[in-house]
Amino acid sequence: NTKMLYFNNLYFTSFTFDLTRKKDKNIAFISGERGPVRTYLMTQVTPYCDTIVDRIGYKNSRDDNKKNSIGRNLDSFIQKCREMLGEHSNSDLKYYDNFLNFGINNKFGSFPIGYDPIDEYRNHNMIVYSETTNFDNEFFMSEKTAKCFANFNHFLPYLGANCYKIFSDLGFRSILELAPDNINDLDQDLDHMTKIDKIKKACEYFQKNSSIFKSNEAKTILIDNYINYSSSNLNKESFDRFLNLIKSKKKNENNYLEQN
Repeated sequence: NTKMLYFNNLYFTSFTFDLTRKKDKNIAFISGERGPVRTYLMTQVTPYCDTIVDRIGYKNSRDDNKKNSIGRNLDSFIQKCREMLGEHSNSDLKYYDNFLNFGINNKFGSFPIGYDPIDEYRNHNMIVYSETTNFDNEFFMSEKTAKCFANFNHFLPYLGANCYKIFSDLGFRSILELAPDNINDLDQDLDHMTKIDKIKKACEYFQKNSSIFKSNEAKTILIDNYINYSSSNLNKESFDRFLNLIKSKKKNENNYLEQN
């Protein structure tokens, strides 16, 4: 529950954000767990980013056999990325899954180390990354997005079609509002290659026109996103539903073991 971890002052993690620190760099790309699509995205935006964070490594098979929520198969696009990269084999991947526990017997939950806002969030104006899902018409907000809202970063995630619209419907705003029309329409693109190309062009545009980050319009976007996320129940409701599903699954497993 990133809202609890980032905004509740009873958790020390809420003090890991330094909102007074000057952001003296423009754009950072955060790779996360990297498959062929994220790797291709990284190669495209690298020339226009001040910093590339790629600490985990490459894994070929993460996105295999995923299908779009509206039925459009992504396999061909994933394979196309592989071919363009020349990547055909898997390699070992280290998972940074260490946790810090809150309270005796983990009474108040856990904090994954990967949820900590690294320095790139503290000193860059915009964070570029791929969200966990790239399916069309599907909303998913990971800790990368939450960290952008909590730390006053502009967020530029690679998402499926119409996903920015869902963010907008929920009250969030994008720096793409301040980009040219031939870039800020990337949310409607059904072609993933075109979408990544427009993300690349967006990075190029904001790098060349970095004064936009200091504009009142850009600052207002950051403030609106911070207030909207910190005051909404959006993340808590999703977290509670997920937690209840896990508890129900665990209860069913225990009952099965007792009966057998």
